[in-house]
Amino acid sequence: MAIVTTNDKHYKDIADAIRNRAYTETPKQYKPSEMTEAVDAVFYAGREEGYSFGDADGYDRGRIEGEAAGIEQILEGKVTEVNSNTLTIIKESKFMNDKSITSINAPNLTTLEESALDGCNNLTSVNMPSLTSAGTYAFRYATNLPSVSFPMLNSIGSSAFRNCWKLTFADIGVPTTINTGTFNGSYILTAVIIRTSEVCSLASTGAFSSCYHILGTYNVTHNPTSAKDGYIYVPKALVDSYKTATNWVTFADQIRAIEDYPEITGG
Repeated sequence: MAIVTTNDKHYKDIADAIRNRAYTETPKQYKPSEMTEAVDAVFYAGREEGYSFGDADGYDRGRIEGEAAGIEQILEGKVTEVNSNTLTIIKESKFMNDKSITSINAPNLTTLEESALDGCNNLTSVNMPSLTSAGTYAFRYATNLPSVSFPMLNSIGSSAFRNCWKLTFADIGVPTTINTGTFNGSYILTAVIIRTSEVCSLASTGAFSSCYHILGTYNVTHNPTSAKDGYIYVPKALVDSYKTATNWVTFADQIRAIEDYPEITGG
């Protein structure tokens, strides 16, 4: 079930409109079990009295009608899908440990603050092409997220993708620094793409701790053959510089040119 969300005001306006029928002399307050049933009545009465879910507020009647069964989920904080063209920031810990959220489609989102999606272990899909900043622990324990692609990302907090157990592919755009623990515990990561035009600094080799396929280390569950088949893709002109750069030198054999593997990197 898709729930359209924008910000805290969106939640509050919807909840208030359902809970209180303000067009009566004595507002009626609904119990949670009555709210879904009351949605259309709230809408029509509100419109007649000058209250409506107008475009200026970022929603329309189609979203209310179409998602009527999801109103209780909104009120209880059980959002399954976030779809918004207006959302630009997800605040600190906003969805932390939310077990219901499965996907986010926010093409204009630029910022994930610290722990914004920390512990969202049923999150499987994110579309955030405008993301420029992912804070510390932004995606930590997003254990079912298989891939990410953020072409404009330039700031990545420590442990941003820590313990993303199913993450295999990460196109992390144009970061200036990869911080400690960034991918620590992302056991099956096999492709990291960095598109920065200068060598991106690596704060610590611990950024890739327990990335068994990049390190080529044995793990009975995640790398039983000790395969060293995980690679870091960078601009061709910078390959040699990366291979000798501080901390990157540890991963010299796993550094490849973006341009040589278009089937993986998109060129």
